[in-house]
Amino acid sequence: EGLSCSQSTVRLLIERGVLNLPIETVKLMTYLHGNKKRDAHCGAVNGAAVALGAEFGFYEVGGHHDGRGYALMEEFLQAFEEKFGNVRCQELVGKTISERVDGQWTCAEYVVWAVDKVEELIKKGREMEAKEYADNWDE
Repeated sequence: EGLSCSQSTVRLLIERGVLNLPIETVKLMTYLHGNKKRDAHCGAVNGAAVALGAEFGFYEVGGHHDGRGYALMEEFLQAFEEKFGNVRCQELVGKTISERVDGQWTCAEYVVWAVDKVEELIKKGREMEAKEYADNWDE
């Protein structure tokens, strides 16, 4: 309660132990919610992108990029669109009060689904890394 969908997504991933980040990281998500009428991505999708970037991204110019993070993000986006029909906030929750449920934006379903999917994808990505490491070790 009191957090946006993007904040809730990252916070739940931290609380579940999926992301090894300080809880203050949630502050970075403050303005990455769907921005409702501005045709922005759903905040749960933004939270997923940040989580996958934290796990598989890089921060140095010319940093290591093996495509794994991009592939996992694409898998997330396709699955989200298949499940909910769109990744855009206004398409998911509506643009006006009459399109809201009980006068609220209803994002809990998107957040919970996104967290579960990201957890699955991070596990998959870590298993891929471990296999590649083991394969390279044997060479």
